[in-house]
Amino acid sequence: MLRTAKIVSRQEYFNLVISPIQESSKEIGGLIKGSKPSEENRELIKKISWELKKAIERGVKIIYLLPKSTDRFEVACLYSDSWANIRFHHTFGF
Repeated sequence: MLRTAKIVSRQEYFNLVISPIQESSKEIGGLIKGSKPSEENRELIKKISWELKKAIERGVKIIYLLPKSTDRFEVACLYSDSWANIRFHHTFGF
């Protein structure tokens, strides 16, 4: 059996993440890696954070679960600053 995988660019990936945030009306929940963004992805992470804040202002409930690790704090702080509910779990990891 032949298997293929679609490879998406970083920009496509972030567009796929942002679009459902913009369309949400009730809640968003997710398990995210939350690793420190590269310089080229930092603006995209800020865009997600901005979209999360706009969603919360619309009344969307947002909760993300990240691995409990000090290198995850930058993304956690950005998302938390946009009022998303951030939780850490010590056994959860990628």
